Amino acid sequence: MLVEGGYAQRTVNLYRSTIRQIMRRAVGRVIPTNPEEQVHLAAVGRREESRCALTAEEQGWIWDTPHRAQPVAVIMMLSGLRRGELAALTWNDVDLTARTIAVNKTIEYSCNGVPSLRHVTKSAAGMRVVDIPQKLADYMAHMPQDNVLVIHTSAGKVMTPSA
Repeated sequence: MLVEGGYAQRTVNLYRSTIRQIMRRAVGRVIPTNPEEQVHLAAVGRREESRCALTAEEQGWIWDTPHRAQPVAVIMMLSGLRRGELAALTWNDVDLTARTIAVNKTIEYSCNGVPSLRHVTKSAAGMRVVDIPQKLADYMAHMPQDNVLVIHTSAGKVMTPSA
């Protein structure tokens, strides 16, 4: 029932653990054996995601449409940074001469949208130096460097999830 409902493996395991504890306490008091021990759950499979690169036309829309979100779209498109990595990116992490971006922290958002800085990425592979194309280095060279953060709100704060 949980698997068919689309629940994650972690959620299924938490439910099972709770049931297991309840049943263990009941053995010998209310029931003779633990029926949960007879249940074998198959691992929950991940749903297949369909992703594809932006077409040349879609990339053109990003370049040709001036918008306050254009720097975010251009940097993510040409560097492959994730939203939280870009939100935490500082100018100290960017070397336009060497054409690299050091990814060494991320912003995580709580369920109510409050940002918090993590000085490590989600996995060890997330801590990396990204080579960027000259086109992105040239673009970023013309961006204002009036804040520690590369991308920030008009008030100079960390971007919100909705922004």
